[in-house]
Amino acid sequence: MAAIIAAAMMSAIGAASTFHALGVNDDLRPWLTIGCSILAAIFVGGWHRVSRLLELFPGR
Repeated sequence: MAAIIAAAMMSAIGAASTFHALGVNDDLRPWLTIGCSILAAIFVGGWHRVSRLLELFPGR
């Protein structure tokens, strides 16, 4: 789980700085950053582990 969280955080940091440098619209930047972090977590840990991790968030 730690590797999944670390991969998601590192990709979010990288995506946020890249999107800012590319001039992506401010309205899209948070959504694209979240999408990149979830995608990185799925690549590292697989969908089954990520779905178990997402159950910890409220509203599910």
